[in-house]
Amino acid sequence: MSDRPESTAARQIACPRCRTAMRPLQLQSHRTRPVTVDHCPDCRLVWFDQFESVRLDGYGWVRLLREMEASAKRPLADARVARPACPQCATTLNAVKNRTRFGLFASLECPQRHGHLHSHSGLLAERGLVRPLGLAERRAL
Repeated sequence: MSDRPESTAARQIACPRCRTAMRPLQLQSHRTRPVTVDHCPDCRLVWFDQFESVRLDGYGWVRLLREMEASAKRPLADARVARPACPQCATTLNAVKNRTRFGLFASLECPQRHGHLHSHSGLLAERGLVRPLGLAERRAL
């Protein structure tokens, strides 16, 4: 079981970008129950309900990274909406920049605090697995 209410865990949500069903992933967490996050492999997006991203343990993150890697070989889906909306309340998502110890990263958040939408590259940056080039590196290029 996930941390979601039963009615939420049983449903598949539509990708806020392409509107196809997102793939629910049961991932290991710091708690006794796994966390269910939603992944759109065609758009390379991950939807986290409120607090799901902080509940994932190391094994949960590794599994999510493997899912992301497997979907990188797929062609990117065409966007069907101009402004993505929250899968729970249909409110337009707000663009935000959050700071971690690795720097700033962009994501889209529900203004009603239902969750947040991340791109694969945004998640990699948030976790410190990729970073922007420094001034010396840009000059060398």
